[in-house]
Amino acid sequence: MTTIFSFHRVKLLFTKYFVERWRRDLQDFAVLFALCALSAFSFSFAHISIFFFVLFCFLSSAKFFSMFKNNSHGLDYLLIPANTLEKTVTGIILSQVYKVILYFIALALGIKFGSFLYSLHHTNIDGVLSIKELFTWVPDNLNFIFTFFTVQAFFLFASVFFKKNAFLKTIMFYFAYCVVLVFILFSIVFILENHTGLIKEAAYAANPFTFFNFTYENMTIFGKISTVVWSCIALLFPWVMSYLRLREKEV
Repeated sequence: MTTIFSFHRVKLLFTKYFVERWRRDLQDFAVLFALCALSAFSFSFAHISIFFFVLFCFLSSAKFFSMFKNNSHGLDYLLIPANTLEKTVTGIILSQVYKVILYFIALALGIKFGSFLYSLHHTNIDGVLSIKELFTWVPDNLNFIFTFFTVQAFFLFASVFFKKNAFLKTIMFYFAYCVVLVFILFSIVFILENHTGLIKEAAYAANPFTFFNFTYENMTIFGKISTVVWSCIALLFPWVMSYLRLREKEV
């Protein structure tokens, strides 16, 4: 198989995907639309729609290479006349660009529809909910957006690394990672408070994380640059690992 990257073969991979999965994507769109519409029927629960959006993005990435659960389907995919790089790039674009846009449209339309229905209720005094109201926090918290795409990329890698239950296994990994991270942070806090005497404020004692504000807006220029650079590196890692894992399966 040729190792030269070909956009024509990538286009063929896209065509194959849409021919085989457009009905499934339409079903996902309809389900997410309905969930967002239900949550937006009350302004108090509208933010839950963001959780549904994130969940659908992660689930779709974790199932992207699910064909390898079946040996014959996996072999059929490996025999497609495209090299590993083309398959990896196709997977990244479909799962982290196309699916995100598709689900965001379902999110926006669902919120608008549910909010419109709620506006017809006699108790509604706010009118139709604006999408901007749900995402006013984005400019000040770009680090969370970087984290979203990085975690999504790891779910994509998990779909090709694990043969079964990629989503659950990745969730378990992240849970263990968070437990270790929290342990390390509390250890640092304990050392600073009890051994160095640097932290003694009553407000801090009430909440050890009061003074830890990790929002992008509150970072220094060096912090913002380092966050962007580190986010790019963190994003590239699961992409490269996905490529290597696919290549390993083809050997």
